[in-house]
Amino acid sequence: MSFSTAEACDVFNVTKDGNVGIGTTNPGAKLEVKGNLKLQQGVAVNEFSCDCTLEGNSDRAIPTEKAIKTYVDTKTRFSGSQSQELSVKNLTVTGAIQLSCGDAAWIRYYRGGCEPEAKTLEIGTSNHCHDHIALMPGKGNVGIGTDSPEAKLDVLGQIKGGGVLAGIWAAQPDTDVSITCAGWEDVSDTSVPFTLDRKAIIFCTYSINVQPNGNCKGRNLIATRLVVDGNGCPQSGSHFQAHSPNHPNVNLNGNLVLPLGTGEHTVKLQWKKVGDNVARWTSNPSCLDGFGGGRTLVVMAFYQ
Repeated sequence: MSFSTAEACDVFNVTKDGNVGIGTTNPGAKLEVKGNLKLQQGVAVNEFSCDCTLEGNSDRAIPTEKAIKTYVDTKTRFSGSQSQELSVKNLTVTGAIQLSCGDAAWIRYYRGGCEPEAKTLEIGTSNHCHDHIALMPGKGNVGIGTDSPEAKLDVLGQIKGGGVLAGIWAAQPDTDVSITCAGWEDVSDTSVPFTLDRKAIIFCTYSINVQPNGNCKGRNLIATRLVVDGNGCPQSGSHFQAHSPNHPNVNLNGNLVLPLGTGEHTVKLQWKKVGDNVARWTSNPSCLDGFGGGRTLVVMAFYQ
């Protein structure tokens, strides 16, 4: 049975086996439409099956646009488990992924400079002082710069941040030195050059064993101080005045805390002879086979 137009064109056919064709004389299904299908209002074929996947029963539904949007908006599970709302094998996103639980957070990957490959992977929260980013590895570890971390946090490389140690440098000479003239002089082999790649607080400490060589009567003393980038620091000073031959030697010590900027720096130990009765003051690490008295200068830097 068929219905035709005035031009004798078949538009509707019912075959003997019960198939209905629209726009075709040989329908291969209970309903076959050759052309576009438009459904409006009250249609009953606008719901998905409940098999939890898009692949299952995919040839048994004719959803409307509204049904598709509703399906996505209600967090359909795509080949995931009952505890998953979305599971995919590969996902490419152009732009930021906005994470929402009634708050603001994001993950994004973007170019940070002129170089096309100089990019940053950013994870952020922004709108509350109690927002945090936490890594929860369970019984595992977190690695930065390594894919085989051996501690809860294993960093291969330097760590920069406030209060983080930027470096330790030291001078520990074993050479014998002496001073015979008045005025400040550098203690030989007792300086520390270093470079900071950002602002830091330095902590300096020194120790030097000194002994007089001459008559200790009168006002005779030896003074020490630290010099940073050519500037003497009186807060690091120390001195020793020998009153009798029973005071053969002493350890002079001093400390210094100072903020420094980016760049190259040098910390030196200086000493100064006062008085004429003691002709020479010495520092002799070689004394007593190397155990009689030495000198050290240590500089530590901490990022601000």
